[in-house]
Amino acid sequence: MISIVSGFILLCVLVIVHEFGHFIVAKMMGVRVLTFSVGFGPKLLKWTWGGTEYCLSAVPLGGYVKMVGESPTDELTEEEKHVSFLYQPIWKKSLIALAGPAFNFILPIFLFIFLFFGNETVQLPVIGTVFAGQPAASAGLLAGDKVLKVDGQEVDTFFDVETAVEAKSAGKISFEVERTTVGKVERKIIEVTPDAWDDPNPVNMGEKVGNIGVLQFLKNPRVAVSANSIAAASGLKSFDEIEAVNGKVVDSYDQLQQMLSSAQPPIQLKVKRDKSELNIVLTAGKPNVFTIDDKIERYAVLPTELENAAFKDVVARTRRNLEDFSTQNAKLYGISFSDCVITKVADHTAASRVKLQAQDRIVSVNGKGVDSWVSIMHLFQENPDDMKVIGVVSQGKGRIVAVRLAPSKEKGSSFAPEPKKVLGVEMSFQGSFKMGPTKDRWVGISAAAGRAFEGTWVLAKTIVKSLALLVTGQVPASQMGGPISIFNVAGEAASLGIRPYIMMMNLISVNLGLLNLLPIPVLDGGHLMMFAIEAVTRRPLTLKARQIATTIGLVLVLALMALAIFNDVMRLVA
Repeated sequence: MISIVSGFILLCVLVIVHEFGHFIVAKMMGVRVLTFSVGFGPKLLKWTWGGTEYCLSAVPLGGYVKMVGESPTDELTEEEKHVSFLYQPIWKKSLIALAGPAFNFILPIFLFIFLFFGNETVQLPVIGTVFAGQPAASAGLLAGDKVLKVDGQEVDTFFDVETAVEAKSAGKISFEVERTTVGKVERKIIEVTPDAWDDPNPVNMGEKVGNIGVLQFLKNPRVAVSANSIAAASGLKSFDEIEAVNGKVVDSYDQLQQMLSSAQPPIQLKVKRDKSELNIVLTAGKPNVFTIDDKIERYAVLPTELENAAFKDVVARTRRNLEDFSTQNAKLYGISFSDCVITKVADHTAASRVKLQAQDRIVSVNGKGVDSWVSIMHLFQENPDDMKVIGVVSQGKGRIVAVRLAPSKEKGSSFAPEPKKVLGVEMSFQGSFKMGPTKDRWVGISAAAGRAFEGTWVLAKTIVKSLALLVTGQVPASQMGGPISIFNVAGEAASLGIRPYIMMMNLISVNLGLLNLLPIPVLDGGHLMMFAIEAVTRRPLTLKARQIATTIGLVLVLALMALAIFNDVMRLVA
């Protein structure tokens, strides 16, 4: 029901805005408007005011403004010619045709201003998490570092830091940070060489962005517990959240590590498990330094590949990763961060073939230590057809497996219609992170307007790129969506709140404006194209030429609509 209501409201708003653009500019140009309709087909409601009939029609998939003398076949008196559309100068007709799409761009600007104006909460440029094995960790950036400047430019929010890093996928980045250690505040200059990651935005296929392996979010003190460890023997379980150590509140997993490293057993832990609170004591005992199995399980990997020197090097590095993890894990009584723990293994996948199972913890991928699902996903998405060497801790022992990813049985994403190749595991990363430090700041009307123009421009560029990918075949036509898709996404956005709903309205509004500017007869862009021809040839197109162009344009538009609706139906029945 929410999809129907929110979708209907969204379409009505966009249609009214678009047609109002044509309507108001036509009035300003002295053209008489006969009808302003929201929807097509039979008129359900109608009233007349100021010489114009306003109506709500049965099919809410568009609308129209009917003007005097809009068709070349209309018979007009001399008096009517003065207020007719086709008898106006080319510049007036062009403005009227352009006004509809223009209003579709103006609407998002005002809606963005509504969203941006006023008080906002932003995240401070404080590093919350530094991922192991990533450039930031290698260069010496630490969780808690406050970034003051990036390449000499001052930053005010973590978003500023992210933007600066993503813009630089090659070369070094200089960070000036403020670090507090044992009550001492010092400034440091740290240079980091970012990794070049594929741009996650599907419309930027082939482009790279910089990534240094940090998050603004703090790691929650949500833990994984190794089998046969002191923590396991004390009653601690994986996915428990530790709230306090010896009576001192724990804010993050990094802080938990420091507290456990400096405390002497017995250690009093206050633990949250589901909705219960427990008190658990870590006692002294023999640390569990686990053994590493020499046998390598494999899936879709040839025996001859195991003899390759490069493979053996990766295996050696994976073994070192497991050994390092074992040593660190033993120091922390068998406690580690929960983000890399497998919660489910799907049948008939690469993971099931090499006997991965729930509660296993992934420690290494391709010889690189990992401590987050983000790092794991990135390493698996790099060259998905290549062999992956994975180091895992299972039942208190280290294992090394070699796999090639298996095809997924699930439907692909909107920009990847073919089944993706996956490992076949689920991991419980929800609740692993929490918001870092924030501040409130005031956004004035001029700043909000600047952001609004920029946001609308970014949407327009994104949609143009998407259309280019569609035309060139890089995105298949099966990804086009019609009215059912619009209702679905409107419902999903509305269920998340007013802000996502307005953002979705902005996206569809800009999309509608750009599509109407395509040089297809019957669309506004087609009218503008014919007016341009008229301006060059200094005479209007013949009636026959107009009729042929209109027929071709109508066939194209109807074919596109039919394809979009067909795609919608196929998604419903799939």
